[in-house]
Amino acid sequence: MDKSGRLKIFFSYAEGTGKTGQMLRDAGERKKDGCDVVIGCVPLEVDMGEELEKLTPVFHNYQGVLSPEFDLDSAIRRRPQLLVIDRLAHGNAPGSRHRKRYQDIEELLRAGIDVYTTLNVQQIESLSDVISSLTGRPAGERVPDKVFDQADQVEFVDAEPEKVRERLGNQTPGTGVLTALREMALRRMADRINKIAKKGETVQETSYPGEHILTGISASPSNGRVIRTAARMADAFHGAFTALYVQTSHEKNMPDAEKKILKENMELAEKLGARVITMYGDDVVQQIAEYARMAGVSKIVLGRTKGIGGIPFSRVSFADRLTALGSNPDIYIIPSMEENTETAGFRIRHSRTGFTFKDTIKTAGVLLASTGIGGWMYSLGISEVNVIMLYILGVVITAMWTESKAYSLVSSFISVFTFNFFFTLPRYSFKAYGPEYPVTFIIMFLVAFLISTLTTRVKEQAHQAAEKAYRTEILLETSQKLQKARDVSQIISEIMVQMEKMLGRTVIFYMPDEKGNLVPRMKSRETDAEKYINEKEQEVVSWVYQNNKHAGATTDTLPGAKCLYLAVRGRKEALAVAGIVMGAEELTAFERSLLLAMLNECALALEKQKLDEEKKEVEMNARQERLRANLLRAISHDLRTPLTGISGNASVLLNGGAQMEEAQRHKIYGDIYDDAIWLINLVENLLSVTRIENGAMNLKRQTELLDDVLNEALHHLDRKCGEHRITVKQEDEFLMAKMDTRLIVQVFINIIDNAIKYTPSGSEIKVHVFQKDGFVWTEISDNGNGVADEDKDKLFQMFYTAENQKGDGRRGLGLGLALCKSIINAHGGEIGVRDNVPRGSIFYFSLPAEEVVIHE
Repeated sequence: MDKSGRLKIFFSYAEGTGKTGQMLRDAGERKKDGCDVVIGCVPLEVDMGEELEKLTPVFHNYQGVLSPEFDLDSAIRRRPQLLVIDRLAHGNAPGSRHRKRYQDIEELLRAGIDVYTTLNVQQIESLSDVISSLTGRPAGERVPDKVFDQADQVEFVDAEPEKVRERLGNQTPGTGVLTALREMALRRMADRINKIAKKGETVQETSYPGEHILTGISASPSNGRVIRTAARMADAFHGAFTALYVQTSHEKNMPDAEKKILKENMELAEKLGARVITMYGDDVVQQIAEYARMAGVSKIVLGRTKGIGGIPFSRVSFADRLTALGSNPDIYIIPSMEENTETAGFRIRHSRTGFTFKDTIKTAGVLLASTGIGGWMYSLGISEVNVIMLYILGVVITAMWTESKAYSLVSSFISVFTFNFFFTLPRYSFKAYGPEYPVTFIIMFLVAFLISTLTTRVKEQAHQAAEKAYRTEILLETSQKLQKARDVSQIISEIMVQMEKMLGRTVIFYMPDEKGNLVPRMKSRETDAEKYINEKEQEVVSWVYQNNKHAGATTDTLPGAKCLYLAVRGRKEALAVAGIVMGAEELTAFERSLLLAMLNECALALEKQKLDEEKKEVEMNARQERLRANLLRAISHDLRTPLTGISGNASVLLNGGAQMEEAQRHKIYGDIYDDAIWLINLVENLLSVTRIENGAMNLKRQTELLDDVLNEALHHLDRKCGEHRITVKQEDEFLMAKMDTRLIVQVFINIIDNAIKYTPSGSEIKVHVFQKDGFVWTEISDNGNGVADEDKDKLFQMFYTAENQKGDGRRGLGLGLALCKSIINAHGGEIGVRDNVPRGSIFYFSLPAEEVVIHE
């Protein structure tokens, strides 16, 4: 893996301090030392010198205006040792690969290129709101704190505030403001130095063991200020930092503007290093207190609140309710810069009160039905109390059937007036003679409204619980299915089905092929998917796979893509890329977290499959190594024994053959011949096995009489079978089969030779040939010691030999029967062994029979 590049930041407190000039001077010195230095992006008004090479900017056309930008692709192709890029916090023009320049620099660092860049203190994310309140100007472009903290080197470029004002004139704040900014920049540098100095120490004197800072995420515009304050506290106390979002049942009714703010605040918390947690429930304060108790939170940072949402006319603050619930952490209240802000830390959203035609018809229908049934009950003399209960039932039904709480309120109000008009004296009038009626009307309204409110809340909570349970079930089901998947294709198939089931969107999965090219291995809803598989989208997929980062729609990297592309991350690299077609609606925080969890499960399954394949390959290599070792060991013995006999007998003949009797010499010649034939058969078996294992054996099938083939085999065995009685029985003189004659002769030789070697002298060997069920069967039986049951399944394995002793002292390679099995299987036949009752063994094999036509 390539070494990452090093980042050096030239840091200061304002424009005009000389950061860019100092950066270029340092780059010039590196150039003189022999370093390959290239200017990537520096303002035109800055003198860069003639000795430094400059990259040509790339122009992006946005709304008819050409905007010059740093050319990231050219820089990576050029690949210098050091690249100089001004303004780390710069925001790229639309159409660029990344939205922010610091993301360009992160990619350059991953490519192994060193980078020089510049940054001002007000551009650090966690300090932007403080500095904005100090300068009275809105914060501009910003970078996450981790970019500054993780830089390999930061050089502070200082200048007196008076000189800065002289350079820039009225464009800068006053001397007092510049002095304050200078102090903040120096303090931030000191914090960074302190972190570096303490990083290697076991005990940090300035740390606070067990500190855990908790803040909230909401859709409030001032929530960003609260998050930044909490981040600074976590940094100062060296504690854990958590941002909690409580998702209520009203989130589905959240306006689009609030959804956008909520998404930005979540991204801000992640940029500042927070662990973002999502909890569910309508009682936000209860959820905060419960999480703080479970997670050991020591400090809670909140925005200023007016009262507890969901409790009408409540003046109880978040802090008061948290304290009442027994929450022990210290609570910090951050004042909001905006007026009339409901909650900066945890904002309680209410459902929409908009009316729809469909719900209006439902409400009117329920009121008419309640009035009609009430009139019928009134005519029967049924008490007014029952009519009141009927109207309350109608309000409950309205709450269940409609989406907005407004209908419950309106239905409760109209029910009171309808009851007064139709059922109280005087009838068909809004007057009421009874003094108790006003109280009845008030109680009727309050009961109807409270019951409808509770009904609406229960309905929303039931919907939320059902949705959460459904998605959690999908996650568990995904884990189970991925564990049961047998191969990569099945893993991809299962994860795609589960992703589409959860999201209801088209999903395209990209996997690398044998050449490393990313191709859509599987895609669902192919009619839709084909529209999103093109060259532009493939470029985004390749970038995600190479950089192991998420990109595409709704992200800061290549946002112009039609799909959101997520890397399936393994331990060291991306294993695949999942593409989700994005429509008008973005993924919710819960959907995104659940989706990432599913992809993590997929990555684990893919890595497990990869490890299993590697394990199988290692086992196969080990088995082949054992086979090779067994083969060499067996060959060394089996070659040495006959060669020793041949050389010994030849030496006897050379030294004293003339003095020997003819019969004695003839016996020695026979022994030499036997050993030579044994060696020839050994080599033939080895060559045949090699050809079969490599798939290089081509069968030359011809229709042959089995009698002729058997006689040829017996002729080769004639000298060996002198001490054994071999009998042949054929049930039909003209049994024919389609075969490769040379190979089937070798089968006969190997099996009969095996019977000769493993049975004592004088044993009887019978060969029985017959036809049955379209096959010609051959049975070769003996009356020797037989084959043990545990050896029968192993006899036809390569290099396996039984424990029976052989008379001639030679060991077998264990190739003969393995070769027979390969030959018979190649012919489409069957081979095996069974016991010969009462003694011995029967080896049998079959060949497809051929019909014989005899012309008279």
